[in-house]
Amino acid sequence: MKQIKLALIAATSLLSLAVNAQIVGVNAFLKGDHVEVGLNKCGVYGTTAAPPAGYHPNVFGLGFVADSDLDGWDVGSPYDYCGDYFVPGTPEEGWQVQIGGSVYTNASNGCSPSEIPGSITTYEFSGGMYTAIWEGTIASEDISITQTTTLLIDKTYFVTRVLICNDGPTDLVDVYYNRNVDPDNEAAFGGAYVTTNTIVFQPPTDPDALVSAVGPSGCYLGMGARDPNSRVSFGSFMTTGGTPEQAWNGTGPYSGTGAITEDGATQVAFKIPLIAAGECQCIAYAYILNEADLEEALEATTAVGVAADGIDISDAGFTLICPGDSVALTIIDGDDYDWTWTPTDGLSTAVGDTVTASPDVTTVYTAVGVGICGTLEREITVEVPEPPIADAGPDIDVCPGDTVHLLGSGGATYLWSPPVYLDDPTLANPAVEGPLTNMFYLLTVFDVNGCPATDNMSLYLRELPDVDAGQDQYMVDGGFAQLNATGAITYEWTPEDYLSNPVVPDPTAFPEDTIVYYVTGTDQFGCENTDSVTVFLLPQTIIVSPTAFTPNGDGLNDTYKPVLVGLGQVTYFSIYNRWGELIYETSDPTQGWDGTRLALEQEVGNYVVLIRGIDAFGFSITKSSMVLLMR
Repeated sequence: MKQIKLALIAATSLLSLAVNAQIVGVNAFLKGDHVEVGLNKCGVYGTTAAPPAGYHPNVFGLGFVADSDLDGWDVGSPYDYCGDYFVPGTPEEGWQVQIGGSVYTNASNGCSPSEIPGSITTYEFSGGMYTAIWEGTIASEDISITQTTTLLIDKTYFVTRVLICNDGPTDLVDVYYNRNVDPDNEAAFGGAYVTTNTIVFQPPTDPDALVSAVGPSGCYLGMGARDPNSRVSFGSFMTTGGTPEQAWNGTGPYSGTGAITEDGATQVAFKIPLIAAGECQCIAYAYILNEADLEEALEATTAVGVAADGIDISDAGFTLICPGDSVALTIIDGDDYDWTWTPTDGLSTAVGDTVTASPDVTTVYTAVGVGICGTLEREITVEVPEPPIADAGPDIDVCPGDTVHLLGSGGATYLWSPPVYLDDPTLANPAVEGPLTNMFYLLTVFDVNGCPATDNMSLYLRELPDVDAGQDQYMVDGGFAQLNATGAITYEWTPEDYLSNPVVPDPTAFPEDTIVYYVTGTDQFGCENTDSVTVFLLPQTIIVSPTAFTPNGDGLNDTYKPVLVGLGQVTYFSIYNRWGELIYETSDPTQGWDGTRLALEQEVGNYVVLIRGIDAFGFSITKSSMVLLMR
């Protein structure tokens, strides 16, 4: 930073510091791209000395001028540029301090009156901003005053900060400050100096204080501040026309409401309720020469604040970051101060108006700035909460076609990824509906502060068990069938009717009619499959033997054949006479006895029959009976 300390020097001396940064005698000149300002030895804007070459002065010197339409200093109608804003007529601009009933005034480009002695002590250019500092004292009140003027090279406004320090042993109550200007916007020397002066904003109704003065051709001049202790007014003419207290209250020659068109002054005033012994108070206001820059200019007058990642946290003094994150802490409007930060834990740097903080635990940082308004201190708490603990739940087995629910927990809000097969990926326990493959799900939970944590789980798609209820079975009425299912771990048979136990793989079935049994088998993953088996009920197999037959050749009942009722077959039968002689035998159940032996007809009478066969299950059955041979 380039800095020059100046003592009072002769009015005729000239010190050239830089192309746009110059001192002429006891005057300082600030030359931006669109605004030029002259500052005299009384801290008044307006000089009697001519500025260096390249400026745009009036015949009386330079107060402040502006190329407010940004089209170049040589372009415009009816005037190339707006200004000088007050020097063309009687060059009245100045300021006052009131303590009790005593008023102290410095006014006009000729320093008349000059009741607060002082001088320009510092002039510098850094980071595109010109700074001129005037320092003075009111010895009788034990007060020292530092007035700092800043002009950003590319802006159409400039800001004045006034630091009033109570160097005495007694508290000062209700100290008033007033800045006064008689605007002559765009007026030529000897012309009309009328402007329309309007109270635009006025505390406490508005957060801002602003009075505007607009010339006949539209040149704009605003005086304002963003300070609840500021007020604006119009009226009077000379700075000494009234007191700072009257200017603040809008009484006496001043009005704090409405508008007027006249050759009259505008004011911005402050009431400082208390300046304790040994302490200082700082106020700030802006001269605005382009209405388009109004909001930015008023913001530039605010007290130094703090932003976290660009968000103003001046009131709260607090910001929150998630574990492992960082935040950019910036001092708002702190360019004019040299800042030091403590502690340094988690900071990217310990100096500057912007630092990056990434503490591991909640930390209270203190930023101390030394600059225009003395030493300032800002305290910022960066809270680092305990991180959330995400739990995606256990791995899950799912069966084809089934729906299962994930079991997430640990957050205020949830997000599952990928969202495939999920009914709602923002639920803690979303349903997974009919997945077609194995899945790997990542769960991100967010706590109430928006801090994230992650966990994951796997979902395994299992195959259905190969459940087999066995072959269909047959049973004789009054018997039983032995069922036997395979392919699973647990089983359940339905219906339960006529089963020895419906939850074993091999129950005994004894139905009273043909029936279909279904078995549901479950494997170790909980997957189920079903198969069925039919148990056919058969009647008991019996051999029926006719009691008589008539082998007379009439085609009716000419042969004897036993009949098998039920499933099975006759495998053999034989015929014996009454003397026990074997008369006939056959293993062909389709053959019958025709009542002959060796082609001889046998006599009428009863014969003994022995019959053998097998039933449907292959068991042997036998029967003996009598049959009557008749002719």
